[in-house]
Amino acid sequence: MDSWYNLVVTCQRQGIDVMSAARMIAWAMELYETGGISKEQTGGIELTWGNKEAIAVLIRQIGKKEGFGATLAKNVQEAAAELGEGVEEALNLKGMPVGCTDVLSFRGRTMGAIVNPRGGDEYRARYGSFDNLGSGKNTGMTGMAKPDSWEARSAMAIIEKAQEESRKNGLPDTFTQHDITARGSVAALGNRLIIVSDALGQCKWNTLFLNVGLSIEFQAKVLSAGLGIEISVEDLLAKASRISAQERLFAMMNGLTRDDDTLPPPMINRKMAGAWPEDSVTAEEVDKMKEEFYRAMGWHENSGTPKHDTLKVLGVDHLFSEIQ
Repeated sequence: MDSWYNLVVTCQRQGIDVMSAARMIAWAMELYETGGISKEQTGGIELTWGNKEAIAVLIRQIGKKEGFGATLAKNVQEAAAELGEGVEEALNLKGMPVGCTDVLSFRGRTMGAIVNPRGGDEYRARYGSFDNLGSGKNTGMTGMAKPDSWEARSAMAIIEKAQEESRKNGLPDTFTQHDITARGSVAALGNRLIIVSDALGQCKWNTLFLNVGLSIEFQAKVLSAGLGIEISVEDLLAKASRISAQERLFAMMNGLTRDDDTLPPPMINRKMAGAWPEDSVTAEEVDKMKEEFYRAMGWHENSGTPKHDTLKVLGVDHLFSEIQ
């Protein structure tokens, strides 16, 4: 624990993202142990798994962009290319190394990872309390959620509509954590709620994962009191939709396409040892979930581009010409 704490503090004091540094070092250690890179390439550093002295050296090198650390300081594509032909990139989402959570164990997590505009993890459209929606467990929510909250009522309304449709078609109306049904729509709701939390400077643990009462209704009331004007939940969600649309347009103007909203190829159809067999997700399932997400956000299904009508309602239709 002392070693872990000291390494984290070293990262923070150098302005390095702890998670990204950890992922890149883990990737390098795996390459080293499997013969993908040599001791000569690491500058003489013995990159055996768990070598805390080596990790400490690399973190300092990353901060100063010196030695082998200069390679790990690059983005995943550049780092892999620098190490030589045939070296596989670190697992990444939109260029950011994949996080430390299993994004395949819940389709809510899978969906959050797919559409996260910054990549790296699932903490943008994945609302932790929604992971078990439709499973019948804990009133359809995880134990951390309040079933009577605005968030829970809104999410369950999406699930109940999907359950009704399933019953009409003679299909089961109980959805497991691995079921893709309605996950795109729930992710769109989660995306807006998380943007509100981020925009107001709230810690996600206080608003998304823990049962501490900081619901969007509470946030709207506090903001109204502080600003002296009436702000509703609908106002906050509209602002979140506008932020999300502008983020999307900016990313697309800089090269993002619909194809970037996916998992790394090694994670498609992957079955991890010791995991649930249902953890595996197919490319077709990814496509269905993200198309549903696009529809719920008011974006084009075939491109993931915000529709002109959506931008007009949000008051940013002048940006539409930027992507023509």
